[in-house]
Amino acid sequence: MFAHKTISLHFDFVGGGSFRIKRQRSKSLNEGKEVQEKIQDNSYETRRKQATAIVMLGVIGAEFGQEIVSSRGGDQQKGVVEGFSINQALARRTSNALTYLLLQPSSPQLPANTPIRRAAIDLIGRGFTVWQPYLDVSAVLLGLLELCVDGDKLVPSMTFGLPLSSQADACRTARHSLALIATARPPAFIITMAKEVARYNAMAQNAQSQSPSLHTSVLVRGKSEIMRVIEHLIDKLPNDVAELMVEAMDITVHCLDHTAVKTKGLQEVFAPICKFCIVSYDTNSRRICVGARNGGLTFYELKHAKSQVKVMVF
Repeated sequence: MFAHKTISLHFDFVGGGSFRIKRQRSKSLNEGKEVQEKIQDNSYETRRKQATAIVMLGVIGAEFGQEIVSSRGGDQQKGVVEGFSINQALARRTSNALTYLLLQPSSPQLPANTPIRRAAIDLIGRGFTVWQPYLDVSAVLLGLLELCVDGDKLVPSMTFGLPLSSQADACRTARHSLALIATARPPAFIITMAKEVARYNAMAQNAQSQSPSLHTSVLVRGKSEIMRVIEHLIDKLPNDVAELMVEAMDITVHCLDHTAVKTKGLQEVFAPICKFCIVSYDTNSRRICVGARNGGLTFYELKHAKSQVKVMVF
């Protein structure tokens, strides 16, 4: 009987001990979950504060990064506010952060077409003159152009004043940003796009590089948007376009429908470029001739599928 009591007491002790262990384990698991939730909350709060800081710095740099100040002679010239001038770390870091928000692929942490991404797109265009020294202009322009590719599909909702989806709003913001960049720095836009077109043509002429990726390039899918920006520049800043007419024509020829030009003529297909007296199109030879400031003539051959360019300088 004594042994029986000892065994029963032993089992009672083991049962009570196991109960306490289970309680301790459940308590530690709950504490672990609470710590993990706090870490996630802190991480989310940190990202939210960083996004807010980036937007605030972007607004300050875009709106007040450059102001009109009086020079000694009484003339007005552009000056840069301290903190956003050249070689300033604040402007460089802000521009890098805005570029990151524009070019970063969609992910759970940064989904596509979020308000913070759309704000970065808008601020890049508004403050391009401040951010330009620190930006990869080619990457920024191609990134904005990528967002405008589906713009024609979203035009009805944007035209008739219907509520905009996040994608439509991002497209509209990217279009506006492209127009702001082009009008703020026409040479930067024209020269950069001409270099990208030349790079694309070099890859297209290389037999070894013929791949489906060329046909899906943003320079092919975004032709209509590029033409829209060129037309906007011709309308607003014709003198700047005339200074770089050869580069502007390189971009235009890339975006033109060569079949339509052969049948209708350049005047019917893209009339704005024909406003310049240094641009001429011959319907018989199907050539476009462009005069440059240095006295050179550039001929664009449109008889074949691929345009051939000849340059004559006199």
